[in-house]
Amino acid sequence: MRTSLRIVILIIMLVSTISSNVSAIGLEKDEDGNNYLADRLGMPLYYFVNDDPNSSISNCYGGCSKVWIPLEETATSPMPSLLKLDDFSSIFRSDDKFQTTYKGRPLYTYIEDSRNGTPNGHGKNHIWFLMRP
Repeated sequence: MRTSLRIVILIIMLVSTISSNVSAIGLEKDEDGNNYLADRLGMPLYYFVNDDPNSSISNCYGGCSKVWIPLEETATSPMPSLLKLDDFSSIFRSDDKFQTTYKGRPLYTYIEDSRNGTPNGHGKNHIWFLMRP
């Protein structure tokens, strides 16, 4: 049953990716004018240094994932020219959710950020950083 549910969820994600016209991933600029990835609402996207980009596992669960929210959106075309759709994928988390990855790294938003505001999580605890193209 669990495998069947995963297959159904994967098919739904693929269909929504193919049929969508709006990119779920975009770019914003920090105060120095450097680009960083953002979700469809303009929220900054981060990576966690404890996530291995060569693995399909996230290391942020429980309380961590309530502060650093795993991105569940699917990257779609069209997207900004600096980004390539092939650089995005997803992993299936142990909490039965999909999480978007960029170049193998799981993506997160930070609960203390506001839409189109300052990326408050960059450099947090020396382990959370803005995802840059």
